[in-house]
Amino acid sequence: MYLRLLALEKAGKQGFAGEIEDWFFQSPITSFHKKYFDSQKGTLFPSLFSEEMQQCFKLRVAVYQRDYGQAFNLVAEILQAQEDPSQWLMQQPEELLSDIGKTFLYGTNQLAEAAQFLDEAAGKISENEPGFVAFYLNFYAARLYDKGLGTGNKKGLEKFLAAMEAADTPAKYDNALWYYFSTQLKIAPSEAETAMKEYIHTIHDATYYSDFFETLILRYFTGRNWSGVLKSLILIRDYATQEVVS
Repeated sequence: MYLRLLALEKAGKQGFAGEIEDWFFQSPITSFHKKYFDSQKGTLFPSLFSEEMQQCFKLRVAVYQRDYGQAFNLVAEILQAQEDPSQWLMQQPEELLSDIGKTFLYGTNQLAEAAQFLDEAAGKISENEPGFVAFYLNFYAARLYDKGLGTGNKKGLEKFLAAMEAADTPAKYDNALWYYFSTQLKIAPSEAETAMKEYIHTIHDATYYSDFFETLILRYFTGRNWSGVLKSLILIRDYATQEVVS
């Protein structure tokens, strides 16, 4: 796509702004996206896109570079310009919405406030919104609550469960459930056991949870809690990989 867009511009073609948008907002950002943006941000982009859209391109590149400070400033500017920031969030493509969540998580120290903002936005979602909207708003609200209010807070755990319910793909569900299990484990192994008894049968990809299962067993081993080791083995043996079980 990088070479195609360069060729279209060189040939003087018109009407390929939509292809640029699709490339930047419908797929993960790569070094080719950054290279193209850097070469065109002062010429082609201002002629094709609004100031807000240009900020969105900058945001994606900033998150790709893990420059979360710049990314957060861009998000703040965009949201301040919106009459209804929550509605604006719901209208964004999936890749951009995910980046905004990462920006809140890593780009500001106002974690509880950011969590509340995403939480309130999630509460305004209508049935017509794509499933990924509810997932990302709840998922990042959960991670922000967990990071800002402390592990084990009720709001964070509730939001992880809401993200699981909203997940529109098995991968998203496993991602939210992994964090739910891991958060419970940080509270206590017994809390993780309780969570596993309720949800372990819902996992999709056993390999995704291998590190969590191993950490759980290690906690029991280091505490010389042999009954805990046995209980954990019984819990996971039908859901973990053979390597983890062995």
